Amino acid sequence: MANFDLLSNPFAVLGITPRDDASAITIAYEDALDEAKLDEHELLSAQQSLMASRPRLAAELGWLTGAAPKVAADICSKIAGQIPISAQDTATLPPVSVANVCSACLGYLSRAEFPNIAFALADSYQNIKLAAVINLINAERQVAGFATVEQNLVQSELKNLRQEHVQAMVSGATKFDDAGHLMTAIAEYGIERSGGVLEFIGEVVEAFDRWTAPHLHEIDEQIDRSISQLRDDPSLEAPLGEIETHLENWDSFNQAQQLIFEAKNLDEPRSRAIYDKLRELTIWMANEHEEHNSARRISQALLETF
Repeated sequence: MANFDLLSNPFAVLGITPRDDASAITIAYEDALDEAKLDEHELLSAQQSLMASRPRLAAELGWLTGAAPKVAADICSKIAGQIPISAQDTATLPPVSVANVCSACLGYLSRAEFPNIAFALADSYQNIKLAAVINLINAERQVAGFATVEQNLVQSELKNLRQEHVQAMVSGATKFDDAGHLMTAIAEYGIERSGGVLEFIGEVVEAFDRWTAPHLHEIDEQIDRSISQLRDDPSLEAPLGEIETHLENWDSFNQAQQLIFEAKNLDEPRSRAIYDKLRELTIWMANEHEEHNSARRISQALLETF
């Protein structure tokens, strides 16, 4: 998982705006070479990206297109200093640029600061409209003297950008010890907001789920071992405590995904499988071995988890 690096965008590297023409790009490249503050290859790559239509589009969409130069400069300065961005900082930005700013911040925010910026990123996806983005990009291109772009190209690049934003949120969240609880709060926010916000957060939770997959697999195996111990000796106490702990750990990683499935009136498949095999164990312990207290203990843990 990667952070979203706004400062490595070609416009930031060369210190220009989407309204600057080809000659301004060349001058900025030559000036940057003279200053020797950045690697020559990096500068050449930035120049070439802004001169070619498709790479330029990726740079335009991933930048602060539509922002006044001073606003863009102030935002970049804050990001470079790892200073939290406020709603006031992004008030005049188009939604796609707001999403870029939020994504760029997620890699350095504190745990207390993270949720509000994550929510702002998700909210921006309620407002990002393809037609408006196309109009914005083409209006800037006309000023700069570059050819306009077609809808299918913008749509494709927006999809790629969206995935970068998804990865930025997951990368930012997973640096915290309570990433699962944080992702649960994000999922709850998406469900409350619904619409485009929920669609975006659903993708975030899916990406987080892929990150948690090895952890969940390990917990599932631990539960199976505890079940096997109880099958061998239903009177054992230790496996009961282990199952309770395993379920708590499962819930910390998987609760967000369960909530997203629940919003669709579906059971999360792996959680359902865990529930079914433990439920079967409780019935067997109670009916076949009269271990009613142990069965109730596992049932209570299931109730608290699922």
